[in-house]
Order: sequence, then C-alpha cells, then structure tokens
Amino acid sequence: MAAADDLYAVRQDPDTNWTVFNKVTGEVAEIGDLKLVRLTKADAEDFTTLLNWLRSRRLICGNL
Repeated sequence: MAAADDLYAVRQDPDTNWTVFNKVTGEVAEIGDLKLVRLTKADAEDFTTLLNWLRSRRLICGNL
C-alpha cells in the first residue's frame, strides 16, 4: 500500500503497460541506466515498493 509521502508511484500507459515515475517531477524512474517502463503491473509495483523503501532508509540512516 502506498504511503502519502512516497516519492515513486505507478501509472498505466496507453498501451496497457505500466511505468514507475517520480511523483514530484513526473519523470520516469531509473535504476542505473534502466528506465522503468513497459512493465507488467506486478513488476512496476515491486520496483515502486523497492524504490520507496530505499528512499525511506536513506532518510532514516543517511546514504546507504
């Protein structure tokens, strides 16, 4: 379940694929040089959960 302060979210593309995006900038999320586009809904949600978890750990612990 997404928290209100999460930075990343998923959206459905017109071609029925899913994209992970930054809620502040609206830009597609990236891990390294991999853009998180054209995903299944389950994969997009998994990446979103991971990115939001990493962000929360960084806020609590500093950079990992």
